[in-house]
Amino acid sequence: MPSHKLPIRCLRTELCWATSAHALIGRPDRVYNMRKRLEQVDARRAAVEEAYAELEDSEVEKGVLDSCRADYEQFLALTDELIEAGAKDAEKEREARLSVLLESPRKPPTQPELIGRLPTLDLPRFSGVLSEWLTFVGMFDSLVDVRRDLTPCQKLGYLLASLEGEALGIVGHLKVSDDAYQNARDLLAGRYANVRRIADEHVRRLLNLPLLRDRTRLREDIVNPVVVACNSLRRLDLPVDEWSFLLHHIVLSRLPLDLRLHFEERYGGDGASYIPPFTDLLRFLEEQCRQLENAAGAVEGPPAASRAVPRERRNQTAKASPTPLRPSGAPAGGRPPPSYSGLAAREAPPCSYCRASYHRAASCPKLLRKPATARRTFARERRWCYSCLERHLQRDCQHQRLCTHC
Repeated sequence: MPSHKLPIRCLRTELCWATSAHALIGRPDRVYNMRKRLEQVDARRAAVEEAYAELEDSEVEKGVLDSCRADYEQFLALTDELIEAGAKDAEKEREARLSVLLESPRKPPTQPELIGRLPTLDLPRFSGVLSEWLTFVGMFDSLVDVRRDLTPCQKLGYLLASLEGEALGIVGHLKVSDDAYQNARDLLAGRYANVRRIADEHVRRLLNLPLLRDRTRLREDIVNPVVVACNSLRRLDLPVDEWSFLLHHIVLSRLPLDLRLHFEERYGGDGASYIPPFTDLLRFLEEQCRQLENAAGAVEGPPAASRAVPRERRNQTAKASPTPLRPSGAPAGGRPPPSYSGLAAREAPPCSYCRASYHRAASCPKLLRKPATARRTFARERRWCYSCLERHLQRDCQHQRLCTHC
């Protein structure tokens, strides 16, 4: 069988599946079937994208390729509408459940009860990600569980409205009643209150910190994951403060050499017998993050005239800087800290669409003004990722960006 037959068959099969799934939209008697189809959308879209990419790389007649492109775009449009319809149905179901639960049939609400109801706050959400369980249950207990003016039935309503995905499936079958609230709490705790697994997850995050190659990602790749993991382990009553040198070694090993040298000059003491505490390393990294943010703030939103300066001239200006500024708090004597004169030139990669250096393509105002179909066509023609609009396919994307609209 020719190499292009299998991708074509895959495209047509998945298009038939998407057409039948799209026909379920708006049918109240097929809600369960539609939800099951929604669970398969991500995997099927990945398979279609891979098949279409393979087809573009093979030698296929232009007419056949045009027909496959039309099938591919129709599949994406149908699945987009399916996802949007599923989100709307879930929101309507959540609102209906809350309205029924809050209208208690036993007696009309008195004025103190009306005042005592929950304020208009966004409840915490939980979808079953184990590392988010402690944060969710702590916020939910503070906002809902401790309220004495709410019945267990009403608390169950707020709990169900806060859950989604796997977590909602665990307790969604329970009958709405006062007794069911504690049963729901027990079921969720039995599934997610696994101290051993939660601790393993956060320790794994510490051990798998990436090597820092881009200084502008210091906070995102190093500081934030370390702070979150350490605080979460403390909430599990683990002796995190006793692991100072171990944490110091792990984090320091992920930093580039010039940053490690800078830390040793600031906090290393005599370098032989003194071991700086881990809190000093965190303080140092926070200082570096602030310096990077301050430097980036000077060029992040320049006036129109300065944005018109060619990128080559900006790079030459950055390279021609005579002496780097001494970071705040650096010692006046001894060896000077390493130079950061190249920071402005490599602060962020240029936008792949308009070539501006102060934003990425995913936040490019010129590209965002175009309709979604035009952006998709533009990304497809250049083999860009649909999620982050960078130069790779979606299946290879490491950013996992969520849609800012839905």
